[in-house]
Amino acid sequence: YIGKCIELNKVLENDEDLAKVYFVNGKIQLKSRKYEAATESFLKASELFFDKNDFVSGVEAQEKLASTYLAQDKTDQAIETLNSVIQKSEKFQLNSVLFNTHYMLYQIYKETNVTKALEELERYVELKGEHDKKFINSVVNSYSVLSRIEDSEKEAEKEQELASIIEKKNSEMDSFFYRVSHDLKGPIASLLGLSDLAKRDVSDTKALHYLKMYENQIKRLNMIVMELINITELNYREIKRTDINFYEIIDNCITAYTYLPNFDSIVFKIEVQSNLTFSSEWYIVNTILQNLIENSIKYLDKNKEESTVHITVYGTKTDINIEVKDNGQGIDKEHQGKIFDMFYRANNSAQGTGLGLFILKRAVERLHGEIKLESTPGIGTTFNISLPKNI
Repeated sequence: YIGKCIELNKVLENDEDLAKVYFVNGKIQLKSRKYEAATESFLKASELFFDKNDFVSGVEAQEKLASTYLAQDKTDQAIETLNSVIQKSEKFQLNSVLFNTHYMLYQIYKETNVTKALEELERYVELKGEHDKKFINSVVNSYSVLSRIEDSEKEAEKEQELASIIEKKNSEMDSFFYRVSHDLKGPIASLLGLSDLAKRDVSDTKALHYLKMYENQIKRLNMIVMELINITELNYREIKRTDINFYEIIDNCITAYTYLPNFDSIVFKIEVQSNLTFSSEWYIVNTILQNLIENSIKYLDKNKEESTVHITVYGTKTDINIEVKDNGQGIDKEHQGKIFDMFYRANNSAQGTGLGLFILKRAVERLHGEIKLESTPGIGTTFNISLPKNI
């Protein structure tokens, strides 16, 4: 069988496998005490291994060759072969096999040359110590790595557990907001109704002034409640895709804010790409445009002769892009990283809850989109929303 393997690998010119077959054959012949055949196999194996730059296997083959010479009492040839092994091992830094070679030389010299034997033994002990030290270090490092992996796994479990707790608490908080907000709608409506009735029956100017202040605060509370409901709706609303008519949504949003101060001084420019098709959750898309348009109207620059809000909608192969650009007050750079935080207000020049842009960001994230902001104080602000067509 070995002979057939040798012939086959010769025909295939597969020197790598041929070297391995010669090496195996050499060990078989050595065990069978067929020393000449073993010598020939180990010589051929070592030569082929070195030709293939497999220095470790080549050195191992030469060590076996030296053992074969020793079995035949060919001490000089064994020493010559082992010295060759040492030279190659030192050249290629094969310290893992080098100490074995020195031990074999020690075994040879201990009967004939005590000085040389002690030199070889000393070298063996030195190299063996280095090898064992590296081995111990590798074991220690392995345990260290395993320990770090174990610690990382425990840390990951803790983080996962913490994330689960946070998710549960967030869910409970959202549920609380939703219930409380809905429960407050009734009393707020009653308070507004009572305020309206009181204004009809009261003629005192000072009393009417206080009633107006009272009514404004109730309206502000109502606005906060409605926006909290909006947030919980965004978080848990099931996505139902319908065809989106951007012209219709934009027109409805603009019309909804005609009551805001200075609305009549704004020029709206609307550009929607022709033949644009997009299907998504209508409620969330409406929320996005509603908050963008409201923000542009509320923070117009009263010092400018003409206020403009330019709304552009266009599509690419993968996304729908909504851009709302105004020439309003602009946002200072120090505030730009915080304006999407809950209840954060960059300035108090207009009435608001600090929830509008927070809701905008939530809505965009709900549709797996991205939001970009460019703003310069005194020049204006541009919001660019990118929504993927397929989610």
